[in-house]
Amino acid sequence: DLLMAGEARSRVLAHGIRRTASNRSLASLPLSHASTSSVLKSEMVTNPYPLKGREVVLDLENRKQYEELRIDIKKLGGKIVEMINEDRLPFVVISDHPMAAWLEGMKGTYKDKDERIKKLPMLLKDAVQNHVKVRSLKTFQEQFARFKSRISVAKSLSKAPQKRLPAKTEE
Repeated sequence: DLLMAGEARSRVLAHGIRRTASNRSLASLPLSHASTSSVLKSEMVTNPYPLKGREVVLDLENRKQYEELRIDIKKLGGKIVEMINEDRLPFVVISDHPMAAWLEGMKGTYKDKDERIKKLPMLLKDAVQNHVKVRSLKTFQEQFARFKSRISVAKSLSKAPQKRLPAKTEE
């Protein structure tokens, strides 16, 4: 029984490693197709600037929310751009438009003939035509809040005192 358990365990170790979206390198994906959540997760502890070198378009009506988000994105290393440039596509469009949540569910794969797309404002229509991911303001704020809490936990753990084992005494 013990021998069979050992064989089974080694088989699981040899074959149990699966490639999933979370452990696959994002380097093989074009930037516009890598999701914001997977980037924030994969670079969470290793990189305090997961949006470094990435451009973000903000499509927000509320000026206060725009400014707050602009500051948050800069803290993550991102750069705010005003519009979609076809030569250099942005990483994501963050929008407070009511259709942003619907577009977000499409995950960058949009059906061109959908009537709802024809009624979108120009910026979101450009995002759809160029297959740039769209995130709703609410989703991005939730992702950012989770990211900030993970960073603060990682920082507090790195400052935690190391537990030392008591010295062995021979009797």
